[in-house]
Amino acid sequence: VNQMRTVLVVLSAFIGCGQAFTAAVIMSQRLRRAPIPKAVIASTSKHSVTLVHRSKRFAVWHPDCEAALNKQIAVETAASFQYLAMYAFFDRPDVALKDAASFFEKAQAEEIGHAKEFIKYQNTRGGKVALQQIEAPQQDFSGDASGSDLFKAMKKALELEIFVYEELHKMHKVAESCGDPAFTDFIEDYLGDQLNAIRDMGERVAQLERLAPGGGHAVWHWDTERD
Repeated sequence: VNQMRTVLVVLSAFIGCGQAFTAAVIMSQRLRRAPIPKAVIASTSKHSVTLVHRSKRFAVWHPDCEAALNKQIAVETAASFQYLAMYAFFDRPDVALKDAASFFEKAQAEEIGHAKEFIKYQNTRGGKVALQQIEAPQQDFSGDASGSDLFKAMKKALELEIFVYEELHKMHKVAESCGDPAFTDFIEDYLGDQLNAIRDMGERVAQLERLAPGGGHAVWHWDTERD
């Protein structure tokens, strides 16, 4: 400001006109009243806080990964719903296979636990959880000439575990296509566990398939001795 005033004063002396000096005075007054740029305040203040935009608080999260994870949350929730129906069926007093009921109750808790873990990961990556509508599961597993009630339920459970694995595998492909190694590593832990679940369910189905189709004492004995 002082330099500008000096230049204009010198200019007025050379021009020989009082107007230049008057302009210098007016400009000096305006400069005194001019607001200090915010950038200067930010650079000089010891207590300035820079707000971080929401998108910069998380690692890059591709929309395709976000959608795939929401779909898997629905898959795990549906699986939990199906196991809940199996638990309800075998806990009935006219069915009374208590160990089977306990087995499906644990399976239900595991699947809904997976859904919650996926919800937590979605939130960790900065995505938005979008819960989807779940269809009513199969609820009647009454035995007939084709197999016992427990055989039908275990066969359904095997199909369910295979389906969950296939959906996890699809999600893994999405993570790979988006170049997200953290997401692929996260999914791979579940893929391994799912293969073990398929093996376990497959063995149960194979054993029950050897029993009489009508069930009876053989199924009750298997239920009490299997786990």
